[in-house]
Amino acid sequence: MSNADHVHEFHVHDDAGAGFDEYQIYRGGMMKRKEILEQAIQCVCHDRQDQHGKPENTFAVIANLWNTYLEATGAPLVEKDVAQMMVLFKIARSVCGNVKDDDYIDAAGYSALAGELVKRPS
Repeated sequence: MSNADHVHEFHVHDDAGAGFDEYQIYRGGMMKRKEILEQAIQCVCHDRQDQHGKPENTFAVIANLWNTYLEATGAPLVEKDVAQMMVLFKIARSVCGNVKDDDYIDAAGYSALAGELVKRPS
């Protein structure tokens, strides 16, 4: 199931308003939290690690890139900073793991968003 299949997320409450099950609706049906967690385990412990290497290594690169960025800006974060930092996140993934077109496509998308945000009037 890909992110493109995701349609909507919502909470279902019982008649008394107590307790709930969380679902995500996909074109293929609804997933309960256990199924979501099982997919997250597969993704985090296998798929992403196989693609991008150990998360600790990627996080260390991201931390270094983000620290450098934050030192350079010296100001509180705004929307464009998040977009630019996501570009750095994608760069870190491409450095630490297998080459994947998606990292470069996402980085270009985040960069385009940052370019748009930086020109938006305050």
